[in-house]
Amino acid sequence: MMGQIIDGTAIAAQVKTDVACQVDQLLAQGGRAPHLVVILVGDDERSQVYVRQKAKACAAAHVMFTAETMKADVSRQQVLDIIREYDADDTVDGIIVQLPLPEPLAAHEHEIVNAISPGKDVDGLTDASLGRLYANRPGLVAATPAGILHMLRTIGCPVAGQHAVIIGRGPLVGRPLAMLLVDNDATVTVCHTKTRDLREVCRQADILVVAVGQQGLVDETYIKEGAVVIDVGINVGSDGHLHGDCLFDRMIGKASWMTPVPKGVGPMTVAMLVSNVLQAYRGHVS
Repeated sequence: MMGQIIDGTAIAAQVKTDVACQVDQLLAQGGRAPHLVVILVGDDERSQVYVRQKAKACAAAHVMFTAETMKADVSRQQVLDIIREYDADDTVDGIIVQLPLPEPLAAHEHEIVNAISPGKDVDGLTDASLGRLYANRPGLVAATPAGILHMLRTIGCPVAGQHAVIIGRGPLVGRPLAMLLVDNDATVTVCHTKTRDLREVCRQADILVVAVGQQGLVDETYIKEGAVVIDVGINVGSDGHLHGDCLFDRMIGKASWMTPVPKGVGPMTVAMLVSNVLQAYRGHVS
């Protein structure tokens, strides 16, 4: 029996529609629209694509969007100054620094990201935001982990009491997702390059999340019958198309649910970002 495909595009569209309805209500009550600022340094083509995706999502969600573009040779201090300027602006609710930063600014990424105050950190990447997540305190959660949890809830997949296995311990997905799932009463195993017998560990998972960035790393021998598979990987193959970390065609017949690549986790990341902007707005004006 074929497993069911988790349609990230459709779920994301509903999230943006829900945000748009709430923003329309705010406007009808005499309020203002939530406002996201994205700071883009340099002319990296992929970063420009991601910024355009954010702008499109904001438009769909009726969220104000500003792209602050800076030349690649801008100084560290200039970037910090523009962040602090927007941070002090009461009409701005969310701030993102588009990563990766060009050299030599990349060496100052941690300092630059942490210049954003926790209340406007809609990427959920500052030390303060991550600390709130690890302490199970209210705060803004990184969009990709939040999107994965939202997808699981949408398909009716129970999280409490389930064994979730995550391949990947990176700061953008693996680590925050592990904490988010633990906070929702899952039992979580995080795997990495030093994990022994990775295949056997994965076969114990009710929910398997793969976030490595290695095309075709996982096949059907890594999952048990009926597992839910979330493929976070986005890899450009030799054919010029996007591929995940999982071999979708070989796994969909064994999984109960599975995300495709593209149109799986990717759309959810952007949708949860605009949801975070609304959440930041509500915390900002309350």
